[in-house]
Order: sequence, then C-alpha cells, then structure tokens
Amino acid sequence: MSTSSQRPGASSSSPLVTDNLQYPDTLGQKVAAGQHYMLLTSYESMNSMNHRSTPKSSIALYIPAGGLNSTIGQTYEEIQGGELFAQTGKTAIDKWESGNEGDRAAAAIVSAGGGFVASTLSKLKRSFLQNAGAGFVQAGLGLAVNNHLSVGYKGPTGFREHSFAFKFFPKNSTDSDTIKKILKDFRNGATPRKSKSHSGAGMTASAFFQSPRHWTIQFMAGGGTNEYLHEIKTSVITQMQTNYDPTQMVSLHSDGSPVEIDLNLTFKELELITSDDDINQSANDMADASARVDRNAPKTDPLRYSSIPGASVVQ
Repeated sequence: MSTSSQRPGASSSSPLVTDNLQYPDTLGQKVAAGQHYMLLTSYESMNSMNHRSTPKSSIALYIPAGGLNSTIGQTYEEIQGGELFAQTGKTAIDKWESGNEGDRAAAAIVSAGGGFVASTLSKLKRSFLQNAGAGFVQAGLGLAVNNHLSVGYKGPTGFREHSFAFKFFPKNSTDSDTIKKILKDFRNGATPRKSKSHSGAGMTASAFFQSPRHWTIQFMAGGGTNEYLHEIKTSVITQMQTNYDPTQMVSLHSDGSPVEIDLNLTFKELELITSDDDINQSANDMADASARVDRNAPKTDPLRYSSIPGASVVQ
C-alpha cells in the first residue's frame, strides 16, 4: 500500500515525505492493536555524517526472521611488557590525582615517557635472560622469562552492520505495485546520485559521485518505538540483493509480476557505539597534559625523563 499522507508510527505533525510505503497492506490496520514492525526512513545525505532534516521516503515493513541481531566488537592485542606500561600509567594517575602541581607535572612526564623506559627495561631484561643466561635459567632452574604480557585495548573493531532478509508474496496487482515501488526506493537510496551539471551525460562523465541517502531504522510497537530492542544508529545501505526466482523456478503472474521476491539489505552504521559510563576526568585531563609534554619535549634523548625530579618508573 502506498500513500502520500500518514504512515504507521508517524504523528500528524510529521513533515510530508516523497513516498510513504508499507507492506503488507494490513500493517496499518494492526498498528493500533500493538503490531510490531520496522520503520525505515531515508534522508538526502549532505556528507558522510550529516543529512537533511526532511525525510525523502518512509517504508514500514514487517520484521523479518533473523532481523533482530546486533553485534558489538572490540579489538584487543597482547603487548609484551604491557604490565610495566600499566604500572607506569598507574603511578602517573596517582600523582595526577594528588592535586599537587609538582606531582601533576611529573605525572604528565611519566605518562609521556615512562612507557618507553618501561619498554626498554623489559627488553633489556628479556634480551639478557634469553641469550646470555638462557641455558642456565631455562635448563638449570626450569624457569621461563616473564615477558610481562598484558592485553591492550586498541579500539572498536569497526562500524556495526545489520542485515535483513525480506520475503514478498504479492496477492494481487496492488501488492505487486507496492513492492515494485519499495524495491525502487531502496535501489535509489542505495546508489549514488548523478551530478545535476552532468544529468544529460552518463554517470562516468561526472567528476564526482554524490553519496547515497542516509537511513534511520526503528523497531516499532504500535505507534511508538520498542524500547526493549536495540537501537540502530543512522546507517547507509552497503549491499542490496533482489531475487525474483528464489525457488529456482521462474513463476510470474499473467501481468508479468513475480509470484515471490526475496530482498536482502545490509546496512552499516555511520557512528561508533560508545559506553554511557562516566569518564574518569582526572585520567582524561592527565592524558591531554601528557600529550602536550610529548609534543613539546626534545626528541633527541629518549631517556630524558630520568633526571627530572618526581619522574619515576615502577619496575
């Protein structure tokens, strides 16, 4: 069903959009009774992060099986000598939080350069034990070198992706026309636009591609958002696959419309997921001060911090 007025989940004050589409056609009739569905709204993109405020299209669809998955990934790495790095960082934070200006200066210095000193000490110890004393320590005493391994955080693995596999079974020509419009809108929203100055020429004649639309995805319960399901941030369509003969048999109605259509969409978010936990402001400020010291200090002597009062490395 296609309409230019109001879609399920929209308020009367919502701005008018180019296309309001929904499938199946009974979706709107069941919303008042608490129907669960998903609402996909597209916006014209302005750049990689921002889009215009007025929706370009809105599509209400049933929630497909397997469509409620969400994966958050983080990257960690084993670091040799990382334990010494951690101890150095702890010393720096303790000095910073003492509130004493002298200790704070020392904390910034230790944070900026103490890691290098800890790493150097760790390498020297490991080099001696693994070479000069390797046979004695490992064979004679049955000991192995402690590399002071730790697991270091490297940041988010990447932007989340969400995939949805829809199946359409049009019962009549109205359904077929609605599905055709839905597929066309997704295709237009997943592909780059032609530059207006080159509208008469092919896409390859344009100097630039204009980025595709941005999409918001909401899981709805009746007329509002389902607060029990995960939130999907503004996304783009990275892949769209349409199959008009999913059973490997060509089946068409008398007017040529397919009996069954499979649509697979993959969205990638444009924002990283971050925690709502409070930030340790003292550690945050100390890290900023450390970075300033590191930028301004001479680069010729990597062990320059050892002679500064208050700077120390925990071994």
